[in-house]
Amino acid sequence: RFYRSHVLELNQTILVHLAETESLRKESRTFSRKIKDLQLERAETFAQIDADQQMYQRRIKNLESEIQRSLSQRDILTRRTHDLRIERDKVVAQSKADLSVMQGMFQNSQQQLKQTKSICEGLREKFSEQHKQYQSKLQQLTTEHDIMQEQLR
Repeated sequence: RFYRSHVLELNQTILVHLAETESLRKESRTFSRKIKDLQLERAETFAQIDADQQMYQRRIKNLESEIQRSLSQRDILTRRTHDLRIERDKVVAQSKADLSVMQGMFQNSQQQLKQTKSICEGLREKFSEQHKQYQSKLQQLTTEHDIMQEQLR
């Protein structure tokens, strides 16, 4: 029971790690999409400047400010993505280590189960033989008892 409980606990830990890894992957994809969206937005803004020459001078200052924010956001997102990848790699490595430990424990449990089965089979055979001996002895005593009963009559 202890091993089964421990294996179940480790399985639960791995499932939690796997769920966290999947969540980090989704978050990484979301950040990548946001970066692409910001790049598209910047490209559309430059296209609008080319199309509308009369608003060109006024929009330059606004766009420079917006571009700076976009670059800052992209840098922040890039750093966060990098941090998430590092964190994901750590979780994956830990999950692999946990899986390896669990596999070792499983193999040990399998070996112990085989040993226990072998011991139980040996005990069953031994008790079966003892039971036969006791049955034989009981039969002998019953016969002797019946004979004594006859003699007493």
